Amino acid sequence: MAFIDGTQQATSLLIGPAEGARTLFRERARYSAGFFVGLHTHRGDESFEVMSGEVRFYVAGERKTCRAGEIVFVPANVEHGFLALTDATIEIFSEQKMGLYVVVLGADGSRKIEEIYMEGFPSSHEPPTGVSYTPRETIRGYYSTTRHLL
Repeated sequence: MAFIDGTQQATSLLIGPAEGARTLFRERARYSAGFFVGLHTHRGDESFEVMSGEVRFYVAGERKTCRAGEIVFVPANVEHGFLALTDATIEIFSEQKMGLYVVVLGADGSRKIEEIYMEGFPSSHEPPTGVSYTPRETIRGYYSTTRHLL
């Protein structure tokens, strides 16, 4: 059992493996206005609670601007992403190691799904033997292909 001081304002992993959690995590993240996470899915459930600021979420084709106190629930395998409209703080409550599958749209209108491996992010799978973590620039490039949909 772990008792966590949730009053601290710093960005941090509040609950994760270090606290003994084997399947869930809770993270507090701060984003500057304009930051976005492009469309992606996971093989597990995820929720977001806006703690401050305004964030526009895209979930299963629907967009909604959320403010402090609003919670967004995303079931497994549902496309989602978000755009911080103002400086914002979000708490993410999610499953560990459920994979991160990014929607990549091509200039020719093609669409593909890429599994990415994010070092230090609890949702991500570990890369298979012989495969490296996905570079941040590659991830941002993939996400940028769906920025216009957010």
